[in-house]
Amino acid sequence: MDQEEIRPVTEASPAEAPKPTEQDELKALQERYLRLAAEFDNFRKRTERDAAEQRRRAADSVLLSVLEVVDNLDRALCAPATTADARALRKGVEAIRAQLAALLEREGVRPFPAEGRQFDPFDMEAVMRTPSTEVGAGLVLKELQCGYKGVGRVLRPSKVIVSTGPPGEADCATDDESTKKAQSQKKE
Repeated sequence: MDQEEIRPVTEASPAEAPKPTEQDELKALQERYLRLAAEFDNFRKRTERDAAEQRRRAADSVLLSVLEVVDNLDRALCAPATTADARALRKGVEAIRAQLAALLEREGVRPFPAEGRQFDPFDMEAVMRTPSTEVGAGLVLKELQCGYKGVGRVLRPSKVIVSTGPPGEADCATDDESTKKAQSQKKE
């Protein structure tokens, strides 16, 4: 039998190793780019899902608190209609309103007063303008519906009646505004 020659296995030197071609390098970079793009897209989708779930859970918490108030209103409505004591009914409704106000307060929602303040179109909605000797022009004469602010923003503006000042001045103010409006339209 012939003896096979046993040759020691030697590692090829770096100079002898096949060098990757530019085409191979380009292909590897493209594959890496596609993997990173897919990973980023998955991360973005997962982040959006997590944020949506967090918003839903926060809303659920508030809704559960509101349901407690609804339950109390239902109990008040189920009270016997023969109750002659209107004060007791009023006291119960006031307690439920206080419970709802406390819930809103916990969520960062607060009413803001408007009556007597300078009219601010960012916080208030003027539903009427009327002359008044009680307050000066541009001040809120009466608040028709309370406004509420959340954390750093107006949730609902106050609906108000704005004073145009004493009756004699109201006509002048209206005329001045008409004049200014007409002049601004001429400039355009």
